[in-house]
Amino acid sequence: MSWLGKRLPWVILLSCLLFEAGCQSYGSADWQKRVGSYTMDDAVKELGPPDRQASTSDGFTVAQWLVAHSRVYSRNPGMAGWGFYGSDISSTPDLYLQLTFSKEGRLTSWKRLQK
Repeated sequence: MSWLGKRLPWVILLSCLLFEAGCQSYGSADWQKRVGSYTMDDAVKELGPPDRQASTSDGFTVAQWLVAHSRVYSRNPGMAGWGFYGSDISSTPDLYLQLTFSKEGRLTSWKRLQK
């Protein structure tokens, strides 16, 4: 068995852990502690331009950032001849972070959305 073959399970595990840590960077922030002090400018600097943004009639700004794309999973319990049978396909929703800012540009509320 080659050097990589012996260590492949560890390489895969480490890769998965690093990927998962990168995906959670925006989701793990303590947004409740940022309410009242975090600004729209701070959000753009940290998250980039929002994917969606709207202003309300009372002067608030609601902005959404896509933080994780949907994923499609396929599970196939077996094969028959040349074709597959029993495929089970499912998906996860897109995950968004929605931040609401006051007229003064301060964060007033936040939530995570699934679409």
